[in-house]
This record gives sequence, structure tokens and C-alpha cells, in this order.
Amino acid sequence: RITKMRLIMRLMQIVCYLSAFLILLVGGLLVIYQGNVDLQLTSGEDPFVMRAGSDEFEGTPTIWTYVQFTGVILLVTYMFFRLGRLMSEFLKGRYFSKAAVQHMRVVAAIYLANALYTFADSKYQIVQNGNHDDLWNVSGDDILGIMLSMTFLIIAHVLNEARKNRDELEDYF
Repeated sequence: RITKMRLIMRLMQIVCYLSAFLILLVGGLLVIYQGNVDLQLTSGEDPFVMRAGSDEFEGTPTIWTYVQFTGVILLVTYMFFRLGRLMSEFLKGRYFSKAAVQHMRVVAAIYLANALYTFADSKYQIVQNGNHDDLWNVSGDDILGIMLSMTFLIIAHVLNEARKNRDELEDYF
């Protein structure tokens, strides 16, 4: 029997798997395309930074830039894959299973790492551009990303505790 909620969860699962595939494909193509640019093995002042007030980069990208970009692509792809696995656990009715809790923890941890990396990278860009007055400004997006990932971690912990309680209660009945 297909309910509306099961249909929505199945669509979410398909979207997660397609997102993982597309991110990996497009990101891989971008890395290959950008690989034609001359890379510097080291950067004295890290010349590959955003120009103030524009969307363009100045300087030549370093290998570290590609390592960061590739790492982000792989982590986001893995996060969407694990989110798809979480949806498949939910579709099977295993809301409190150990696998569901582990999938949710991995997704939350990757999301938290992404939020912290984005926050740190924005501060690094401010320091590189020499505008130290904005260094202590924190945006709502930074706080929202960190709080949302922490909420996912708390939900995963609650699901794990509910699973333990259910297992303990099954022993009595």
C-alpha cells in the first residue's frame, strides 16, 4: 500500500541519489576542466583569493585549492548518498534501527564540518583581503548552519536512545 508519506520519502530518496550522482559528475568535470590551468605547487601569499567586491579570483589556483574543492565534492556526494540510505531505512519502517541512527549521525557530522569550514573559510578570505574590521562579524547563515547540524546530531542521539529503550522493553514482553 502506497501512502502519500511513503511516496514523498521515495521521491526524497531518488532526489538524494540523483544529487549525489550529479554533484560527483559536475564536480569531477570541473576539476578536470580546471586541471588545464597551470598549477602552482606552493603559494607565497596564496594569490588565488577573491578580488574585493567581485566574483572573480585573482592569481593562479594552487594544488591545495583543488584538494579543497575535490574534498568538498566528495563529502557532499557521500552525504547525499548516506541521506538516501537513511530514506531507505525509513521506507522499510526502521526508524529506530542502528543503521538509521548511523546514517543520520554521518549526515549531521558532514553538515557540521561543512558549516564550520564555510565559517572558517569566510574568515580566512577576510584576513587575506586585509579587511580586519569584518573579522568579528558573524552572519545568520553561519549560526543557522551550525545550529541545524547540531539539531540533527541531537535528533540522532534521541533516536539512538529510543532504540535502546525499545530493545530493553522488548526483553520484558
